[in-house]
Amino acid sequence: MHALVKMKYTINKLAKMAGVSVRTLHYYDQIGLLKPSHIGENLYRYYEEKDLLRLQQVLFFRELEFKLDEIKQILDDTNFDMLQALSSHGEALKAERHRYDRMINTIENTIKKMTGEKGMKDEDLYEGLTKEQVQEYQEEARQRWGKDTVDQSVARVKSWSKEKLQSVKDEGGAIVNEIAEKMKAGVPPEDAEVRKLAGQYHRYMNNFYDCSLEIFEGLAKMYVADERFTANYEKIAPGLAQYVSGAMINYCKQSKEQKKPA
Repeated sequence: MHALVKMKYTINKLAKMAGVSVRTLHYYDQIGLLKPSHIGENLYRYYEEKDLLRLQQVLFFRELEFKLDEIKQILDDTNFDMLQALSSHGEALKAERHRYDRMINTIENTIKKMTGEKGMKDEDLYEGLTKEQVQEYQEEARQRWGKDTVDQSVARVKSWSKEKLQSVKDEGGAIVNEIAEKMKAGVPPEDAEVRKLAGQYHRYMNNFYDCSLEIFEGLAKMYVADERFTANYEKIAPGLAQYVSGAMINYCKQSKEQKKPA
């Protein structure tokens, strides 16, 4: 009898399968969230089925907006039950599917109302809409950055698949977490390594719209001026909003200096 051969996947193969970036998997390895089963003599990372299942759980919890350190704590708990977790994820996704079904139904009924096909109460126009702040934020952004920039961002995101959107979010999260690690290590935001990460963050923002240095610098200032955005960074680490803002502003300053004619 021949022994069963376990399937092994390289980091590039796993990234493609899961719809995440290689950078994200590198970062998950770095923080101990998802380590490969072994590293070959060629220094390639190799992942096995148990690693694929763990990554699946990570992505499920990320979809439910858990922080990475929380996910690691949950998955490393000796009492963690994979079957129970899958059942819970399924229930959460069913609830989300139900919410989306209601929204789709609302949209379809609104179209029928506008075209005179169906009567509809005015209050029914808002059935299933639980994220009213999205419209508020978009309007604020249009006033701050201009209609074209915001509309460009909305159009790009709408064109992405769910997997693409999650991959982009993971990429940004990985960069921010790397910046947070620099802060925790006491590295000043003006440091060359932090400036390099800020540059990566700038390129990441260009996924959404054409983010000039002026817009990027404006975002940096908004991260500390607007408590809603500040809170998002403070959830990761106290003081991170100020640190990220400083790193971004320093990056913009250095980039502008390099563009000046000699």
